[in-house]
Amino acid sequence: MALFKLPEHYVFDYKPIYYDPKKEEREKRLQKIKEELGIEDNNKEFKFKRDISFRDKSIYRRKRDRSAIIRLGVIMGFLFLLAYLILYTNILDIFIAKIIK
Repeated sequence: MALFKLPEHYVFDYKPIYYDPKKEEREKRLQKIKEELGIEDNNKEFKFKRDISFRDKSIYRRKRDRSAIIRLGVIMGFLFLLAYLILYTNILDIFIAKIIK
């Protein structure tokens, strides 16, 4: 349990784009020939979503939320204890007397 929240690492989803005019022209010609011959293109590539994660993010989110609640409880308990000591005991008077001497 950390007392302070640490920043998470940054994830960049950069996909470089390469433009190949010859390949594009070749694909257009091939598509035009297939349309003229009446051939259907059933060999479309199935693209997988590349957002694969080896960790279940919901588990870490729950742990983070739980630790935040525990941290808040500890801080609130400390503040209530401090308020009680200041308001209902003479500890503040003793502390001030020791500082002045």
